[in-house]
Amino acid sequence: MKLYHGTTAAVARSAITTGIWPRRLTGSKGHWQHRSKADMVYLTTAYAPFYAASACNGNNQQWGILEVETNRLDESLLRPDEDWLEQSTRVLVRPEAAAQKYAAYLREAANALAEELYTRSTMWSRTAWYRDHLDRFAPFWRLSLDGMGTCAHKGAIPARAITRAVTFNPRTNQALEWDVSDPTVTIMNYQWMGAKYRLLTKWFFRPVSVGEYLRASMLELHKQIMSPEQSKDFDNRVNAMLSDRTGITELNVQS
Repeated sequence: MKLYHGTTAAVARSAITTGIWPRRLTGSKGHWQHRSKADMVYLTTAYAPFYAASACNGNNQQWGILEVETNRLDESLLRPDEDWLEQSTRVLVRPEAAAQKYAAYLREAANALAEELYTRSTMWSRTAWYRDHLDRFAPFWRLSLDGMGTCAHKGAIPARAITRAVTFNPRTNQALEWDVSDPTVTIMNYQWMGAKYRLLTKWFFRPVSVGEYLRASMLELHKQIMSPEQSKDFDNRVNAMLSDRTGITELNVQS
């Protein structure tokens, strides 16, 4: 399975030889208000460009996107994302909303959280508890990917697991920069718009057609209410965004 990690170009260039290191090894304090687990490297099927933009933090840095092959990882080190854990187990407070698909997982979560969960009334406190107890939920990393397109890896990801890597100058394609930078990383966003963000992640590694983009973004229906002139203009603007890949530089990965 191919997963992706978004970071700065400088980190990506280093990672192809030294691996992807968690914050605990790099000494980075992170750039999120509510910090992720320091000994984890976070991976995604869809949001690597968004994470790369966030890592650059508006400092005119180039982005780095790394492709990771899970077959080259020790799967016992994979973990669910604590944000997915918090969002998916909100149904524990409302059991009638539990999906059959997650029944076994929810039973396990309910057993683990019998005392802890109900003493934490805010989203942030619950997320922090999950972050600090990720090992207890290790078997559910695939559900995390299925539900929100994200998961985590405990410890550094070895360079041998990196199959492709690129850097990207967002100043060369502002429309694309805006398009990948607007998601909310939530279960709802992934279920509705995950196809779009998975496709835009692939754009960094191969060309994407206008038709692919319209289908993944659910914009074909939107075009039906446009006039022929508006529809043509829209297609031209989408094509201009997708065809301009001049800002991408492929890094030499030693497989």
